Amino acid sequence: MKFSPAVIEAKRGERLRVSLRTMGSLPKMAMARNFVLLKKGADVQGLVTASAMARATDFLTPAQRANVLSVSKLAGAGETA
Repeated sequence: MKFSPAVIEAKRGERLRVSLRTMGSLPKMAMARNFVLLKKGADVQGLVTASAMARATDFLTPAQRANVLSVSKLAGAGETA
């Protein structure tokens, strides 16, 4: 998986707009993507592990929401979120 740009830098308080466009060809149910911005110091691997099977909540468990600053909707092939 590649992202362009690979790094996003911002100043404290700066407003950002992130657009996620999925370029794959697999069905959304098999390969949807989203963008999740976590609070500084959040356990990234813990969030990934806990949310990996949470299909009903768009792969983000309610218990992990406290660590999330922003999240996009899921985007399937050819979709933008």
